[in-house]
This record gives sequence, structure tokens and C-alpha cells, in this order.
Amino acid sequence: DGVNRTCDDMHVWLAPFTAGRHHYIFIDLSCSFVVSMIRVWNYNKSRIHSYRGARYVEIHLDENPIFKGEIQKAPGCLRGSEENAENILFTMDESVLCAIEQHDANDINMNPQTTEVHVEESNLKDLERPKTASGRKNEAKQEQGHGMKEQVLPSETESVEISGPTKRLPPQVVVTESGDIEEEEMIVTPPIPSRIAQDGSDPFMRMDRRPLGLDGRPMTGMVEMGKLQGNSSSFPSSFSSDLLPSSPTTISGRNLTLVLHSNWGDSETLGLCGLDIILQDDSKLRVNASMILVTCEGADGGHEAACLDSTYAASLFMGPHELKGEEEMWVVPHYPYVKYRINIDMGEPRLLKHFCVWNYNGSIENTYRGVKRMSIVLDNRSLSPPAGHLVRKAPGPTRISIDFSQKICLTSLGERIGTPQIFRGSSSIITPEGYVMQEYEPPTLPSGFIFKFSLISTWDDRFYIGLNGIQLYDQFDNLVPVHPRNLKVVCTEGVTSIAELPDCVGDPRTAEKIIDGVNDTNDESHMWLAPFRRGETNNIFFMFDEPITLSLIKIWNYRKTVGRGVKEFLLSIDDTLVYKGHLRRATAAGEDSWQSILFTHDRHIVSRERGHVYVHFQEEPDELLFFDDAEEQEKVEEQESRPRTSFLPSK
Repeated sequence: DGVNRTCDDMHVWLAPFTAGRHHYIFIDLSCSFVVSMIRVWNYNKSRIHSYRGARYVEIHLDENPIFKGEIQKAPGCLRGSEENAENILFTMDESVLCAIEQHDANDINMNPQTTEVHVEESNLKDLERPKTASGRKNEAKQEQGHGMKEQVLPSETESVEISGPTKRLPPQVVVTESGDIEEEEMIVTPPIPSRIAQDGSDPFMRMDRRPLGLDGRPMTGMVEMGKLQGNSSSFPSSFSSDLLPSSPTTISGRNLTLVLHSNWGDSETLGLCGLDIILQDDSKLRVNASMILVTCEGADGGHEAACLDSTYAASLFMGPHELKGEEEMWVVPHYPYVKYRINIDMGEPRLLKHFCVWNYNGSIENTYRGVKRMSIVLDNRSLSPPAGHLVRKAPGPTRISIDFSQKICLTSLGERIGTPQIFRGSSSIITPEGYVMQEYEPPTLPSGFIFKFSLISTWDDRFYIGLNGIQLYDQFDNLVPVHPRNLKVVCTEGVTSIAELPDCVGDPRTAEKIIDGVNDTNDESHMWLAPFRRGETNNIFFMFDEPITLSLIKIWNYRKTVGRGVKEFLLSIDDTLVYKGHLRRATAAGEDSWQSILFTHDRHIVSRERGHVYVHFQEEPDELLFFDDAEEQEKVEEQESRPRTSFLPSK
């Protein structure tokens, strides 16, 4: 409507938001236009409600992407709101830029008239400055009469419990009992609710105590709240009671449908590597081509054959899946607004337990063909969250075949709590108490499925590399449980530890010792050691079935022979680099010998772990060494064979 610089409800747009789903705005122009700039004004009702504004936006022009990224949050007030408008330029032509500048000079949204400022200043001149620090009740009443609100402080008998990050306010003028005027520094600590309230609800999900609508959202609107409560006619006529979930008693049925909504970003194809249907007795359902029917659903909701052979789709259920080449994987063309349906007639009702999904696992680039959202329907009953299950992207090719399957549990509709959300961090102000210098500036509270540690070098040893243990902590500072099926290790020579080398059979320093919980020790039976070769990386994968939000990592370096400990390493989450640095060389056994990597600005966690943060270039700068190529080559030839190492536990 052209009114963009506003906080008025009558000139802003607000709609329900469902995490994991796309929300579209279509603008159909009457004829072809050449776009030079797009300006986006975010939701600006108030400071607290400005967090309802859009964050990640994709813009397509005639189905061609022209912008993908985050846009600025509105300030929540009129002053400076024009500076927070997101300007997306598509040209650097000076004449066009000058035309935009001239337009903005006459646009009331970008160049608000100064008359309103003069009016405010003239009104302020007529007002008498309110008195302060008088200490007399009658003057306090006069101040209240001039529009000042009386501050209510707790009495001496009342106790106020406060916790959380403290904030220092400017000095406040106070009057002592003797009548002297002093300045007192105010420190305010906002309360932090516990994770779970007494009534069992989550305070982080319950933003306020406003009445909830039928869809679970807090009500908002420019109408009287009484009209909304107990009046079903206040809801849109299109709202259907079918949206409310019903709880089936058992997960049993005959006709199973898998709906593939989207992939991880490939614009042309969508694919899968393998599927397994696990029954209640832990056996695998045998699926053949006669049981499968593949269709595609267009944007208009119609169904039509997708020219897909059921025999081709039956390859999804033929293992072993982790050994399949890219030519053996199932792949179909990908179109916008088209969903593929894989229908399986099991012949008779079956009791189902869970699914195992192997996503498309070609090259690193081709892993983006893999399915991202998938819904499961059993006899017309949905067994998935509203947006579908979030399917983990495959890790890509590795030196050895690893089981990269994701287990998707089947729960009844009444037991579901919703689609897991990938938390991308917080943009809150960082206080000095919540900041600590690290070698790499990590993101705040990153989240993902696959955590990959790439071990690049050791402190001294050229042939072996090891660790005592690794622990991950979530956004609530809780230890993330890691089971052996979540841990995958890929090392030089295609092994997971030295126990798989011919001359080290029986060595207890195996991969699962990384997660056995006994980390601060000199006992070799609780350490991990693997072969190492310069120029190659050893990779440690933590693969989870649901997204994990990370706040802290604790790492214990190898302690038996400290030169074999990790020196340089990388950490990637879902193929995105989030940390690069050094690991402190291990010392003699002692308390609190781990190294911390922080992904949070919570002052309690930062103050507790500050002493465990290691910055290599501050404590141990690298030495400057000169090498003679000929002499170095001779040394390499002398030590080309790996020295033997083994440890057998005493009986």
C-alpha cells in the first residue's frame, strides 16, 4: 500500500508461521519489467514483535533465482527504520543509481518530512521539566501528574529471586535517609526460567500467557479478545477440524505411502540410495517390484504416472546400501511444486517399528540430490510431522564404506511433538562476560546432523595419531548421548584404529574408546590410536538421527605418547566449516585436562570453561625452521616404514 515506514497494524502484513514449511508471496506483474532494485521493509510493529520479521528469503523471477540470503531485522520503532530496509541491487549503472537516489529524496518512507520533528520539539518547549530527587511526596505526585509513572519497588520484607546475565545501567540519582543526593550504580539481572516448568510445559516454547488458537499459536489481532474466546465464528471458515491430530492405538497397516517433498538443493534431480522397513520383530520387510507403484503429484494436486519403472524403484530395497555405486542409486527428475509418491502394498496389515534411510551418496556435490523432507502415510494416516520428516544429507564418499543410514522412528500422531528445527544461532548482544577469544570465530549455537572432525597433523609423530575422548554438549549445556552407531571413523589405510592392522590385532585402543566416557586417564585401554600419514586426514564422524544444537565441545588429547596427539584439526557440521584450530598437547594426568571449544555466549558456560580455551599462537608460536631438501629426503627414506606399536591389557 506504499506505507512502509510505519509501526501501524493497519499497514503491516502478518501471517501464521510453521517451522520447516515455505511461505510464499506471489507478485504477478501485468507486463515484463526490468528490475534494478528490490527494497524489503521487515515487520516493524514493535521492538519485541520485530522478531516476527522474515529472516531468510529467496526471490525468484520467472522461476529463476535472483536472491537467496538473510535480510535485516526492523528496529521496532520509526526512528532509523529507513536505514534497516534491505536494498537488493541488480545494477551498478550510475544513471539508474542516481534515479533511485532522486526517488528516495522525495519518498516519505526514505526521507521522512521534518515537520513532525519540529512539532515534537515545539510541544516539548511547553512542558515543564519534571523534578527529580526531591524526596517529597507532594512533588512526586506532581511528577506523576505530568505523565511520569510512579516506580513501584519491592518492600524490605519481600524477597526477589533473580538470575541470569547481568546488565549495568547508567548511575541513578537516589536520596538517602539523611536527605543527601547520591549516585548509585544499578545492576539488573533478568530472571532465567528453568528448562521445564512445574506444569511440565517448556517456557522457551510458551512465549506468553495469551489464549491459544486451535492451531496452538498465541492469538494476535486488532479485535477484542473476548470475541475470540469461545466463539468459533472468529476463525476462518476454511479452518477444518481434520487438522487436529487423532491418536491411533497401534502403528499397523497395509498400504504404505512415502511422499518425497524436496531435496537438499539440486535444481534438476532428486534421489535416494536405499530404504529398509523394519517390522516390530526387528525383521526387515521384503519388498519387490510387484508391491510398488510410483506416481508424482503436480502443483494442482492431480496424480499422473511419472514414467518410472517399479523395478527401478525396487532397487531402493536391495542392499547392501552402503556399497552401492552412484549408478545403482534411485534418481528422478526434480521439478518445483512436484511431489513423488512411492506406494507400497504390503499384502496384509503389518506392525511397523521404524524406517532406515540411506540418502543419495554420490560425490559431495551430488549429495544435494538427496531427499530433504519426506512424509510417511499408513492407510491414509499420517505418521510424520506437518512438514514431514527431515532426512539427513549423506556424508559423501569415504575411503571405506560406512553405514550412513538414518533411523526414522514411527510414532502415533498423538505422541508427536513436531518437526525438529535446525537452530542457526542467536543474534543477541554479546557481553564481556560471555565472550572469550578463540583461534577461530565460531558461529553461535550451530545445529546439524553430521559433525565431522578432520585430524590434520600430530605434535611430533609421523605414523600414529590418537585421542583420549570427545564430548558434545547441546544448547542447554547437557551432555549429548553418543551411541556406537552414531560414531564412524575413517583413517589412513582404510581402517578405524590400529587394532585392524595385521601386526596390532587385539590392541584395545579402538574407535569406541572416544565415547566411552573415561577420558582423563593414562590407561591405554581407554584411548584411541590409528595410523597416520602426512598429507592425509583421519576423519571422525558423529551422525545423529535428529539435528543436534551445539554449545560446547570438550576434547581430551592422546596422553600415552603425547607426540602422537592431535595438533591441527577442522570441525564441519553438515559440510559447513565451523571451527579450525589447534589442540593442546597433553600433559601428565590431572584434573580438568580437557580443551574446550565454545559455540555459545552464555556467561555461565563461558566463565566455567574460560580456563580450558587454548589459543596456539599466544602460548606456543611455531618455530621458524630451514630445511635442506636433499637431507630431508634422506630422512624420509630412512623412516618410510611405520614402527610397530601395540598394547595388550594385562591378565
